[in-house]
Amino acid sequence: MAELTIDQLASTSGLTARNIRSYQTRGLLPAPSLRGRVAYYGEEHLERLATIRQMQADGLSLKLVERFITDRAQAADQLLELRNRILQGIDAAGEETTTVEALVERFGDFNGEIIERAVTMGALVPRDDGLVGVPYPALLDIAERVVREGVSLYGALEIAATVQRSCAAVAKAAVEMVMEHVWRPYDEAGRPSDELDDVVATIDRLRPLATDVVNAMLPAMLTREIDREINAELAEQEHRP
Repeated sequence: MAELTIDQLASTSGLTARNIRSYQTRGLLPAPSLRGRVAYYGEEHLERLATIRQMQADGLSLKLVERFITDRAQAADQLLELRNRILQGIDAAGEETTTVEALVERFGDFNGEIIERAVTMGALVPRDDGLVGVPYPALLDIAERVVREGVSLYGALEIAATVQRSCAAVAKAAVEMVMEHVWRPYDEAGRPSDELDDVVATIDRLRPLATDVVNAMLPAMLTREIDREINAELAEQEHRP
């Protein structure tokens, strides 16, 4: 087993000694072994640091990482397994960056009002280095296609904001279903290890449900909305002089 000083651990893990000391203060790392006044670290510390970095790369805040790691080891592993199972197969593209100049070149009239609306809904994220973060890169491609069809960019953002709220509601309902009806009964039973495979299998079967429900209901919803709009338009025409 490797024995590393904190500087060697920092060099091997790609972190700084300051980061490592901060993690120790938070209780995220096992205590090092001490010989005299020198602390030595081993493979378990390297593995824990790799886990922390991976969790942060996956978008978890350090506070949430702390909650996972300071919980019982088995519980943390099972919660991570739960998270990974729910998100398995979901292609969450990483954030890309662009510039305001590139957005103006791409969309033309990309004024301050449009930028403010895009930032408010989280479609754009201002950065300290002058670049603009794009959390949903595919959304720009969709916006470009919509604008090409004659819809204003601000109008496209308003539509996207409405869809975003609906997606958030669907995602919340799907996750709450798994937590309430699958995870919580398992947790209240003491998380028996012989039932974990059944829990995982149930999550695997339920995971596509959110998308399946949307696909099943959207055609009927589109039909209802277009009929409502057409009826309203006809009624308005009847009252025109």
